Amino acid sequence: MHWNTVTSHIVLAYSRLFCYTSCLTSATTAAAQPDWCLCVPGRPRQVGRNQLVLDLSRTEVRDHIFGQLYDVLANANVEYIKWDMNRPLTEVYSSRGAADNTQVWQAETSHRFVLGLYDLQHRVRAAFPNILIENCASGGK
Repeated sequence: MHWNTVTSHIVLAYSRLFCYTSCLTSATTAAAQPDWCLCVPGRPRQVGRNQLVLDLSRTEVRDHIFGQLYDVLANANVEYIKWDMNRPLTEVYSSRGAADNTQVWQAETSHRFVLGLYDLQHRVRAAFPNILIENCASGGK
C-alpha cells in the first residue's frame, strides 16, 4: 500500500472536520430556526458556498451546536478536529432579543459572534481535553 494511502486512512480514523459556524441552506436547523442564522430583516439572505452563517452570539444556538458536537465526540474515537470557518460573515445582524423585544445593539454582533465561538470551543475543550482543535479559514476549495 502506498504511504499516502496508509496515512490518510490513519488520519481519517482519528480526526473529524467540523463546519459549525455555518449551516447548509437545506439543513434542518436553517429550516426550523431561520432566526438562528445571521441575516438582515427584509433583505434577501446572502448564501455563500450554499451556506448561511449561524448566529453564535446566541446562547441557544451554541447550546444546540454543543449538543450535536458532544453526541459525535462522546461516541467516536476522535483525537483531532479541524474546525472549518471558510464562510465569510456577510450579514452581521442578529435576531437575538426579538422574542422578548429586548433592544440589541447590532454594532456588537460580530464581536459577540467571536466571543460565542470562543465559548463553544472552550466548552468542547473542557468536555474533551485530549482532543486537539485546529481552526481553519480562507483556504481549501
